[in-house]
Amino acid sequence: MVDGGEIEQSPSTTRRRFPFPTALSILLVFSLLVAVVVVEPAEAQGTAPTDTSASAATDPASTDASTSSTSSTPTRSDRPDAATDVRAVATDAGTEVRWKPPAPTDLAPAPTGYLVVACGPYAFGSEEATAAADSICLDEESSDSTRVDADRRDAVVGCIPTTTDFCVIAVFAETDDLQSRAVVVGSGGTPPNAPTGVLASPG
Repeated sequence: MVDGGEIEQSPSTTRRRFPFPTALSILLVFSLLVAVVVVEPAEAQGTAPTDTSASAATDPASTDASTSSTSSTPTRSDRPDAATDVRAVATDAGTEVRWKPPAPTDLAPAPTGYLVVACGPYAFGSEEATAAADSICLDEESSDSTRVDADRRDAVVGCIPTTTDFCVIAVFAETDDLQSRAVVVGSGGTPPNAPTGVLASPG
């Protein structure tokens, strides 16, 4: 507007301006706030990841326990257990063999009898003695055997040892069809001499 030749300037709207560093800082803060608002709900609504490695992996302890339980379970045998405490003593008639029956168990049948095998005599440490012991007198010309009932605890076989030679003795526990493992012992020495000069008087 012109009044008296002077130009009146109308008031103009002024804008508030921020220095560039301040504006940049405000923009960064605003961006971070928006990111937090957007990300946090998404994480809250999401399903937590499941670690399947622990469930998929096999527990070594449980595996070992299962294996141990399976391997330690005894199984029943159709063969009787072997005789125990087998001993052989030279006598005038041959070799007297004594033994004890195997302990009763539910895992093996009770013996119905015993087989006693002997062969020899053989020189101590000879190859013949070793072979006879390894084969349990099988196919030995001197082999002698006898069978007794289950209630017997002794038997006499024909092999007679000497002061330098011994007999190989093997004892088997038996059922009607099967045998136990052999218990092999040696019988050495000579049978005792009968006493002499014995006098008897009526009592």
